[in-house]
This record gives sequence, structure tokens and C-alpha cells, in this order.
Amino acid sequence: MSVERIVVPVRIEDGRVCIGTRDDGRFEREVAPPAKALSRVVAAPDGGQLVVSLFAVGEGAAEPLAAWGWARFSPFAEPALADDDERAVWDAARRALPLLLAQKPVCAVVGCRATSDRFTPQVQKQAYEIGATAARAGYVLLTGGLSGVMQRAARGAAEAGGETMGILPGTVKAEANPYVRVVVPSGIGIARNYLMALTADVMVAVNGGRGTLEEICYALDFERRVLTWDSWPMDGAEKITSLEQCEAALVEHLEAALLAQLGDSNNA
Repeated sequence: MSVERIVVPVRIEDGRVCIGTRDDGRFEREVAPPAKALSRVVAAPDGGQLVVSLFAVGEGAAEPLAAWGWARFSPFAEPALADDDERAVWDAARRALPLLLAQKPVCAVVGCRATSDRFTPQVQKQAYEIGATAARAGYVLLTGGLSGVMQRAARGAAEAGGETMGILPGTVKAEANPYVRVVVPSGIGIARNYLMALTADVMVAVNGGRGTLEEICYALDFERRVLTWDSWPMDGAEKITSLEQCEAALVEHLEAALLAQLGDSNNA
């Protein structure tokens, strides 16, 4: 199915990418983080045009991966690019970004259950905010689908308008918490930790016990990026101490994936 596109004004100032204009001529809002990565590749510092899908007009988690491509071109026209290099960048974006639209990145959030002494009000807040942050950045939020950190993170993502997925250890879908939209009843018990790590592009561990440690180890074995917040210190994992650090890491990872896709597409 083709993606209908529109053209909106764009301006880059102090590392911020702003799109859309109000009646007074001021730019309306900042564009989603993944689109910033593209702007660094092909957008002129003094402005240009951004081509986006219509889904990017609204708010919510659909926006971040709706960016269709950046280019310097005449208003409301197909790219009238100045040279072959710019045309190549445009063509690469047009080939690569549909793949990212079809296959969204996955952020797994792991940690303690509701019955654990570790499940403090602070941990609950951390899990909720991480889930919401991941959703706003354009990730599908993956958890083990049950209680505790899993439920709080899923709730944060769902209430931010994101997509949520849970891989259950058992076979009964009804055991999932109410914020999981896609339920996978694995039926393999704690071995589902292996699937969690394999499915994730990024894993964030919030506190947690031995099960969380196992998930971290699997993720590191699969060379996934792992962030730990008040959780197990592991070689290869990145310790974070604030939501701002978490958000920066998630956006950085997503931007790197976008640029890698552009590079792969351009070399095809």
C-alpha cells in the first residue's frame, strides 16, 4: 500500500528540527527524534522541506517512524536536487524508511514482579516513565506481560499511545496484564527470557532479581544494547541514573539504526 505524502516547512536551529508553521509564521513544534537523524544527513542548515506520511501529522507513537525522508527541494514538488549526491541520499531514504515503518524497533523493559520487596514506589515510577519514553520514541514496548515492572512499563507505553507486547511464560493469554495489546503465550516457562532478549533491540533493566539478571545476560550474549537503572552491574551494560539518560540512549540507538538502514540501502 502506498503512503500518501505531504510537504511541510522545516527549519534546523541549535540542533533542533522544527516543522509546520502557525499563522504568525513561527514554527509549530519540534519533529520526532528519528527524523532528526535524517536531517543531519541531508537537510540544509538554513532550512528545506520535510516529506512525511500523513500519519506524522497527528500526535502519538505513530509519529516518530512516520518520517519518510529529508531533502533540499522546491516547495510542494518532487525533489529538485542540486546534484547526484543529494539525489542518491533521497533515493536511499525512500528505499530504506519503508522497512523501518514495517518493522518497528523493540524496547524490552525487565525487572521485579509486584510481589517483590524491590517493587518500591520509586521503581514503579521508573518503569512507567521508561515505558512512556520508549513509546514516544517510536519503540514497541516488550515485557514479560505479567505484574510489577512489566505492568507499569506497559501501562506507561499504552497511555503514551504506544504499542505493547508481552511474552508470557505460560499458555493462558488471560494471565497478561491489561496493558498488553499483543500477547504471546510461549508455554516455555522461564525460558521465555531467551525470547525476550532475542526479540529486543534494546533492553532496559529496572532493579530486579535473578530472572532479570538472566535476561540481561541473554541480551548481552545476543549483542543487544542493555541499559541498567538500579539493577545488576554487568560488563557491557550501560548504567543509567535518570530518565533523561534513558531517553538519550533510546533515541541515539534509534538514530543509529536509521542511519545504518540508509547506508545499507544506499549501497544496495
